[in-house]
Amino acid sequence: MKAGDMTPLEQKEIKGVTGRLMTAIIIGTISICSSVVGGVFSIKSEIHSLSDKTELHGEAIKEIKADAKGRDLQIRALQIQISTLEMRFNDYAAGRASKTN
Repeated sequence: MKAGDMTPLEQKEIKGVTGRLMTAIIIGTISICSSVVGGVFSIKSEIHSLSDKTELHGEAIKEIKADAKGRDLQIRALQIQISTLEMRFNDYAAGRASKTN
């Protein structure tokens, strides 16, 4: 083909690059971009889900720690009561022992 036989569009084409090839390149690029965008949104969704789970776990741990503190205080109060009862019992036992002597 001579330069005079070509259309203006064909004269502007780069040698070896056809309209069909350009269409394939554009469609391929769009396909890749849409896959990347889909992947980004998927990862974003997973990160959001994980942050929600982490927040729930953090709250659960706080509740467990609060319960443990409460139980520790209850145990300490019971230990004090036991000590008080032991002292009273010892006083009572000592009083009985002195009455019998």
